[in-house]
Amino acid sequence: MRISLTRKQLIFPAIAAGILCLFVLIKTARKPERIDVAERITAVRVIQAPRLAVVPRVIGYGHIQAGQEWQAVTEVSGQIVEINPHFKKGGLLAKGDMLVRIDPAKRLTARRQSTADVNKLLAQLRELEQTEKDTRHSLEVEQKSLALYRKDYERMRSLMDSGTIARSEMESTERQLLTQENKVQSYRSTLNGIPAQKQALLANIAASRSRLEEAEIDLGKTYISAPFDCRITEVSVEKGQAVSSGQTIAKADSIGLSEAVAQMPLYMFRYVVPRGANPIAQGEKLDTETFQRFLSLDALVRIELGNDTITWKGHVARMNDSIDSVTRTIGVYVAVEDSYIKAEPGKRPPLLPNMYCEVELRGKPIDPAITIPRSALHGDTVYVMNADNRLELRKVSVDFPQGHIAVLRSGLEEGEQVVLTDVIPAMENMLLNPVTDEKVLEAVKREALGEGDVR
Repeated sequence: MRISLTRKQLIFPAIAAGILCLFVLIKTARKPERIDVAERITAVRVIQAPRLAVVPRVIGYGHIQAGQEWQAVTEVSGQIVEINPHFKKGGLLAKGDMLVRIDPAKRLTARRQSTADVNKLLAQLRELEQTEKDTRHSLEVEQKSLALYRKDYERMRSLMDSGTIARSEMESTERQLLTQENKVQSYRSTLNGIPAQKQALLANIAASRSRLEEAEIDLGKTYISAPFDCRITEVSVEKGQAVSSGQTIAKADSIGLSEAVAQMPLYMFRYVVPRGANPIAQGEKLDTETFQRFLSLDALVRIELGNDTITWKGHVARMNDSIDSVTRTIGVYVAVEDSYIKAEPGKRPPLLPNMYCEVELRGKPIDPAITIPRSALHGDTVYVMNADNRLELRKVSVDFPQGHIAVLRSGLEEGEQVVLTDVIPAMENMLLNPVTDEKVLEAVKREALGEGDVR
């Protein structure tokens, strides 16, 4: 029992010693040093906001088709007696080259018959003209004879009145006068009928000549030739085959004109359309020429061939009649001329139907506006460094984005420092250490001028 009490008593001195040591340590401890923390400076890339006349551009994708398609349709019936050896699918034919010839025998016979009819009627006309000439001459002679008969009649009448001759002699002279008048009247009637006969002959000649011309036309229709430089896409006839009128024997595509049909995003296409007054509202005629003159769009057609990109220049020919209900895009037809002539074997192939292509349209430069890299946009906010090198979060209004740039409508002034670095976290009034990025500024200027890729 004594031992336990002694141990309990020993605890209290130990506690007192601990408290004493703690008190001494507190009293003798050094106060913590106060260190002032400097403001953090963030390094950023910046450019001065330029005011540029941006060339609006829009990209669309589609395919190549022939600018002209032709169907060879027979206009006469008959047997194919001759055929061009190159008249096969894929064959190239120049304008005027023969495709096929239909047996012309029937048309040659019709031409000869019509020619004979015309010559016969012309001979009858010449005969009638000679008859008219002879009749007029005979009429003049008979009229002179009639004048003599009338004088003789008057003389005989005077003699009869004086009783010198008998009445029977007078009547004989009168009968001769009447006979002569009848001859004169007969010639006059003949001459009066000649104009009608001539008119009938001339009408028959005109009809025969029309039949001759028709025979010539039908003869020409037996020779079917290419209307323009073309590539044959379909052949459905062989030599010796009989064809009927109105039968399609071939199809061909023009090699002089190609069209790229591309679907353009409507929300981007509107930016390349010239801004200003509607020419139709100003009284101009609504036609394709007015439309093309108003748009004045440059067009580039690109074909990807492995690692190479082939570019062709063209012009906007027309637009589709409606908006695509699925993609909400508008079809644009770009015409490219003479791709076969301008082709370079092994380097630059011609434009062939169904080639996949990219089409870029370029409008006229817009009025100068503030243009910044698209990456500098954070929603509707742009990071701007003020004169004190501090960050401002500036609200801006975007006119339209294009490729890697954005054209602003308001919110920035020319020369203001635009922060390109994506600062995280971005806090208003934070201190910045700027470094001007000249490469980005040059890239913005080049793209605004229509250089570089806008995809």
